[in-house]
Amino acid sequence: MNRRLHSWNFRQLKFFIEYKAKLNSIPVVYVNPKESSSYCPICGDKLAPNGQWREKRCKNCVIVWNRDVVACLNLLKMWGVRSPRKPLNQDAEEVPPLRMHQKL
Repeated sequence: MNRRLHSWNFRQLKFFIEYKAKLNSIPVVYVNPKESSSYCPICGDKLAPNGQWREKRCKNCVIVWNRDVVACLNLLKMWGVRSPRKPLNQDAEEVPPLRMHQKL
């Protein structure tokens, strides 16, 4: 499955996503991902590199984040989904899970 997905070009992947969303009456919204992994999803401070190129550290919260997780949380936040008050791996039972109500 992974090999098949990587062999598609992005235009074809975009077409398939739009096609399946239209079949299920789900709107497709395009967002600009510029700097979406640059700010802490909890406090909003600028994140600093943490030695590894995939991780970033918040100087205010003293938390190390994976940049892909940060980008996802910040993009969800743009659309009104609440971000967690704590990192997802700390006290998980206190933080309500992010739930998507629609399936693709």
